[in-house]
Amino acid sequence: MSFYNKEILTSDPKFLKGNLQLIACAGSGKTEFVSERIALQIEQKIAKPDEIVAFTFTEKAAEELKFRVRSKIKELLGHQPDIGDMYIGTIHAFAFKILQEFIPIYRGYDMLDDVGRLAFLSSIKSDIDIDYLKNSLTSRFTKPYGRNLENWTFSVFINDLDKFIEEGWDVDEVATSDSFKNAFNVYLQKMEEKHFLDFSSIQRIAVDTLKSNPQVLQHVRDQFKFFTVDEYQDVNPIQEELIQLVSAKQNVCVVGDDDQSIYQWRGADIQNILTFQTRYPSVKVHKLEINRRSHDKIVIAGKEVIERNNPRLDKSIQDKGLASENGDLFKLTFGTQQEECEWIVQKIQQLIGTEYSENGQIRKLEYSDFAIQFRSIANGAKPYIDALNAVEIPIVYSGTGGLFATPEVRCILQIFEYISKIDNGTDYDDAFLQNIHQVLPRPFSITESKFISGVKTIEDWARGQKRLSLQGMYGLVLELLGLSEPTFHEDEHEVLLYNLGRFSTAITDYEISREYITYIGIKAFLWFIRLHAERSYDSGPTDATAHLIDAVQILTMHGTKGLGFPVVFLPGNHKPKTNN
Repeated sequence: MSFYNKEILTSDPKFLKGNLQLIACAGSGKTEFVSERIALQIEQKIAKPDEIVAFTFTEKAAEELKFRVRSKIKELLGHQPDIGDMYIGTIHAFAFKILQEFIPIYRGYDMLDDVGRLAFLSSIKSDIDIDYLKNSLTSRFTKPYGRNLENWTFSVFINDLDKFIEEGWDVDEVATSDSFKNAFNVYLQKMEEKHFLDFSSIQRIAVDTLKSNPQVLQHVRDQFKFFTVDEYQDVNPIQEELIQLVSAKQNVCVVGDDDQSIYQWRGADIQNILTFQTRYPSVKVHKLEINRRSHDKIVIAGKEVIERNNPRLDKSIQDKGLASENGDLFKLTFGTQQEECEWIVQKIQQLIGTEYSENGQIRKLEYSDFAIQFRSIANGAKPYIDALNAVEIPIVYSGTGGLFATPEVRCILQIFEYISKIDNGTDYDDAFLQNIHQVLPRPFSITESKFISGVKTIEDWARGQKRLSLQGMYGLVLELLGLSEPTFHEDEHEVLLYNLGRFSTAITDYEISREYITYIGIKAFLWFIRLHAERSYDSGPTDATAHLIDAVQILTMHGTKGLGFPVVFLPGNHKPKTNN
């Protein structure tokens, strides 16, 4: 490992101390620049590790930055330093850290992520009078085509909820909808009863605490003196207010690219990055304009799109001189979606195992080198996934979107459906279980009679539990299906094991918001999956371990952010249906 940016970083003291705006185009090596900058701040004794804060957009990005910083410092100092006192993580987690340190009552609170909050909302939907909320919304707005009503209602409610919390508005004075006022107040009351905090509440309370308590604010400023904010174009107003408070607008390095702002629908304010130079004093600006990841045709195609953005920061995106070859970039039109699916499958089959040059090294393409990117996995991916499954090309959902449609998880859900008897009018008899057994994917290997009797035994166990653990029931099902067998853990089954692990995470997300679950609660879990989970996980962050699985990566546009693949497919780039 070498210091790619050391000459630049040591050319001017303002690179290491003071306000810095790093305009980093796609593929320009911003993480390397940031990690080298932090390492040099420590090596030159400009900053101590416990004075440094680096905000990342996701926990995955935080882990990558921590690894890079450790490696760079070790290279400079010759030993592995203790950087445990340095904060590298998300803004909301930092705000939670402040609350728990300075307001003792919050040490007993838990932080709910977006999926956990949705699971919590589903548990109190009768308390917030979801039907009243539905009727109020449908009388004023048109539900998008293809969305189930309850999921759409929760989505609209959460967006408005976050806006009110982050802005600090008085719901009784500002809100015009009685149904929203009621749901808002009940939600906050139930969250308080359970000692839960969502991201918006954490950030709002942290900002209010710092503004109303000068001693706490000064203590935070004395402790933390150097700030880096990654993906600055995606920062929302409450986060910007927190950054300004804790930093006093001193020693702030913001890193981002206005052309890569893709979270405005979540409240991100692109004006933060566009106006940073005028809002913060004595800002030094540095541009990383060379795309080191892509060849010239990719860079040119990208420029043709983003140069239409207005307004935008001045920058000149360049390629690093990597010339493209015929076939590197396709723009194709198909008569039908089936033809498009077939072409993608054939292209993967054609390219797998061919030689590929990466960082000067020649290697063969593997399935994990291929990515297929969708606007929504829940709405658009199924025909392509079916085509890949038909020829046994392994796939993995790097976000978790689509997880519930995989053969292995689908079978688990059907077993849960049998145990809970979820649907009136369905015959949950031996024939139902026989149908599940017939489609059990490899390496599930169990006789039909043992499978049927085993599922019935688990059902009897579940009915007898006063307080049921879904995770425990899931473990019993996996044990029945032979998860402990050595053949289960061979490399060829890594995708299946990965998906089973991700489903376990989904169960945990659901259970964490509930004190306990009864037998009847199994139905509630399944309805949560049907109505909310797939769409919610679809927009979730990319899992940090997905790329380690040798399988074609299925991702959303938001899930691909910050990732790179040798081969990428962007299907379905036609004008969407007018009613979608």
